[in-house]
Amino acid sequence: KTKIKSKPKKAISKDFEQKASGEINDERSIRDKVEDRQKLYRSEHDKYKIMLEAFRMKYELAKKGEWWWIFDDSLAEIGSQLSKNNYVVLDKFLGCDLAKTLYMELKKSHLAGELPETKQIMIGCPRMQQGSIGGLAGSTLAYKVDKYRDDYIAWYTGREKPCNWKTFPILLQRLDTLVSELERFVPELRGFEMNRSNAMATCYPGKRARYIRHCDNTSKVSNGRVMTAIYYANPKWKVGDGGELRIYEPAKAINGR
Repeated sequence: KTKIKSKPKKAISKDFEQKASGEINDERSIRDKVEDRQKLYRSEHDKYKIMLEAFRMKYELAKKGEWWWIFDDSLAEIGSQLSKNNYVVLDKFLGCDLAKTLYMELKKSHLAGELPETKQIMIGCPRMQQGSIGGLAGSTLAYKVDKYRDDYIAWYTGREKPCNWKTFPILLQRLDTLVSELERFVPELRGFEMNRSNAMATCYPGKRARYIRHCDNTSKVSNGRVMTAIYYANPKWKVGDGGELRIYEPAKAINGR
């Protein structure tokens, strides 16, 4: 008779527990590393945010808070953060009152193309349509890929009379001013003919709507873009609502990691 020896059940159970424990520890290790990195990012981000907040409060006390970002010391810090981090966040760039009216203008423009009862208003104002991929200039979008983006967009100059803009042109004028003034503090912006494209207004309808990771200007197909400025018009957004912007470091964005 041939006897087949096998490990006791307890030994098998012990081996399985050890393996499972190792997998759990590995998972925790990865999670801990991610959380540590997020904490580091938040602390660094908060540090930069506090530095700019100090300049904003300084000029608010001087009754110049609406244009706090245009003064040389503010511009120097904005330019320094942009050069070091490849991005910079400016809170209250437009001010609360103008931000609210801008939100209402954009919402009205979006609804004019969405609701049956508003089809006859703002005739001639470009309607927001589902976003597409393609079109180097941004004005002619070549094809739609649903899995890449779920937003609704329209391109505006800020001079469309049927849209009845009041605040939107103010935002564009301030963005143009900021970029123009930053050339003195950001060497990478010098030597370019800084012409802004038409402004893209975007609405994400919720339900996990997104625009996947992408480059506004790749090294392979240059469309002339040097800087992207994004203004968030949501007046009551809070953490947990979703819609956060995720920015990748240049090497990781290029290599796809």
